[in-house]
Amino acid sequence: MTIFIIALEADSLDLKLGDEIYGGRVIKLEAELEPEKVSASWLAQRYDFSPQHIRNALSDIKQGGSGKYVYPRLQAIQLLTQKPKRRGAPKKN
Repeated sequence: MTIFIIALEADSLDLKLGDEIYGGRVIKLEAELEPEKVSASWLAQRYDFSPQHIRNALSDIKQGGSGKYVYPRLQAIQLLTQKPKRRGAPKKN
């Protein structure tokens, strides 16, 4: 028997041990709490950006002393996932 690992990100989860999903049975549940303030390396692992890019993009919300790059998690995620606004007139075909 093969064990598959599925990662979910949600506020709450309606899943219990022994439940059947997609032809398999839930045998283990773990929860990981996310910290309020996160480092550039934590964000780099999560969003596939380099730590240097994250430091440059989030320099306005940096919290910490010199050499410490710590950011509020929710603000950092919002800034990293927002799409850039297009400038100019829309493209016409």
